[in-house]
Amino acid sequence: TIIGPGRLAQWYVDEGGQVIRFGKPLPNAFTGALAMLGKPEPARYLMVGDSLFHDIAGAVGAGLGSLLITQGIHRKSLHNISDDKRGEALAKVAAPTGVMPDYVMPSFIW
Repeated sequence: TIIGPGRLAQWYVDEGGQVIRFGKPLPNAFTGALAMLGKPEPARYLMVGDSLFHDIAGAVGAGLGSLLITQGIHRKSLHNISDDKRGEALAKVAAPTGVMPDYVMPSFIW
């Protein structure tokens, strides 16, 4: 419903332009961050995010653990769901991405 970087890039490609993509969910965003940390073992790190497509799919693709925050962009589908329905709701929302987070929590407070 909004024009973000991804939609703008796709429009440019559709018009015949060339786009070099960088950022989540592409592996280069995660490998670049890990390289800045001295190339540690990815599985020792946890990606915390609210987007199944960007954060969780990117983490899974890069071999990192993942924690989905349900009060983010998926809040209408995942927040304030009873415990017995949460798994079913998450599976439905995650199905188009083909990935599931390792962990789920409502919010992240630093």
